[in-house]
Amino acid sequence: MNSDQNSPANTIRQISLHQAPLLAYILALHPNRSDAQDILQETNVVLWQKIGEFREGTNFKAWAFRVAYLQTLAHFKRHKRGNWLGFSSELVETLASEAVGFVIETPDGYAIDYGTRFAVHVDRAARRSDFELIEGEIAVHHSGTGKEVRLQEPHKTVSVHEGSVNLIDLEQQTSALDPTSDVTRIGTNGRATSVLRNNKRHKFLDPEVLSVKKTDNGKWDHRSFFAFDLSTVDAGRLTAARLRLNLVPSQRGFASRLPELNRFGVYGLTNPAKADWTTEATWEDSPAPEDGILLGTFEIPRSQQRGSFGIANQELAEFLQTFPGQSVTLILVRETTQVEGEVPGLTHMFASDAHPEAVGPLLELSFE
Repeated sequence: MNSDQNSPANTIRQISLHQAPLLAYILALHPNRSDAQDILQETNVVLWQKIGEFREGTNFKAWAFRVAYLQTLAHFKRHKRGNWLGFSSELVETLASEAVGFVIETPDGYAIDYGTRFAVHVDRAARRSDFELIEGEIAVHHSGTGKEVRLQEPHKTVSVHEGSVNLIDLEQQTSALDPTSDVTRIGTNGRATSVLRNNKRHKFLDPEVLSVKKTDNGKWDHRSFFAFDLSTVDAGRLTAARLRLNLVPSQRGFASRLPELNRFGVYGLTNPAKADWTTEATWEDSPAPEDGILLGTFEIPRSQQRGSFGIANQELAEFLQTFPGQSVTLILVRETTQVEGEVPGLTHMFASDAHPEAVGPLLELSFE
């Protein structure tokens, strides 16, 4: 750094400006606020002492995050897990897009961030580290062999194990709907929305996505619901049905507060008093699980923020058959809650018809 950038006043200003993002990042690594505050103070001391090592023209936030990571690692070495910060489950990195060059290490490999969001899972028993790209770009290195794989497309995972670095395509692992010559797809035509318990719709809900969340106290719970018009199909000939929902990346909350697997429930609305809901409905007036019957469940891993999910079973088909020529409403909720921690838990988001990239809810129907 030059003398102006290295001045005490400028150093204090830079450190002060980054207190909030540094604390949020440390909490994502170690969701204990008391410990995180201690780690933040240790990080501040190191930033002050080593400011001369910061290279002019590089990104201060990326450098500060790197220092925070190393201080968190040092904390775990001293207090928690012997000689390694071994993540017990997935950790979703939520770095700023400009934090190019940030490095996160695991026992068997490390990833260099190129302005991205990615997830890490460490299996200490199997000595395997999995790096999943959510969006952006990362380079994954094997510490022992020096091999490198660069991820630039979502749904791709690199598994680092012993002497190997293997690329995995998550989309190819997802089972596809059986091909048929008589499949009809029905969308919601914009009749889909979300509600949250405090009814602050215009502040926290985005019309491009359908939000679902469950919290311990219920204050920030979200649920979604959507309708399909069956007037153009012959429900009597229906033999199979599938609901398809497209998961999209969420910018609300931290995945570190989620369990390893998150279970979602799909309910079919049977209460006629709630059938005439509007897209501006309140929590109290909108369809809820108690207004219908459970049709099925599905699960999403904590680290995954893209992909196609839903249900395909006889219960869904039979439910649709009971409403020939009518509009049916399905209700989506998250049934698993959050794990202990201080930071806000992640809100799962699925594309609505208004999403600029992904397709909204679809019914895929097979007929005789």
